Amino acid sequence: ALGVFSILDALDSELRFPAVFFAIPLALDSAWSLLSSLSMYGTARKLRMSKSIVCVCVIILIVAAPRYSSVIIGLLIGFLLIADALWRGASAVVVRFEGWRSSFVFACFEFVLGFGSLFPWPTAWEGSVGIDVGGLMLLSGARLCGLGFRIITPPPAMPVPPGLSQGWPCFRPRGPG
Repeated sequence: ALGVFSILDALDSELRFPAVFFAIPLALDSAWSLLSSLSMYGTARKLRMSKSIVCVCVIILIVAAPRYSSVIIGLLIGFLLIADALWRGASAVVVRFEGWRSSFVFACFEFVLGFGSLFPWPTAWEGSVGIDVGGLMLLSGARLCGLGFRIITPPPAMPVPPGLSQGWPCFRPRGPG
């Protein structure tokens, strides 16, 4: 709901929040990624920490240069969304895992959102930070809903995920030793 509000607020020229306010959800996401990286190890830990660093860099762009941040953030988010959509769609088509069609449809939606971020037609870069942040919140919410549906209806041979059976965070040994 917050993502939809953010997008609608950015499209409406009557009421528009300053771009600095959109740094708050990014700061929360950055803090959550950093905290969740503490219970992980290996590549997952590095990915969470890098996500936190990227979020902090975007926050610095929004706060330090609010006049020019809309173009820079629009290009950055647009390229990242398109790259992620191409990677997700290509892997879904090549590997053909169970549920690959829904992953491909999600990749197409992500590609359209990234293309809209690169070429903001109705707004001409006015309010594009709100549209981009709202779009990222919508994508994160859709991914969490997809994960929730997979957890609710697992295949018959799949055991209960460790996060549900052992509590969160899953305390497991950190490598050998």
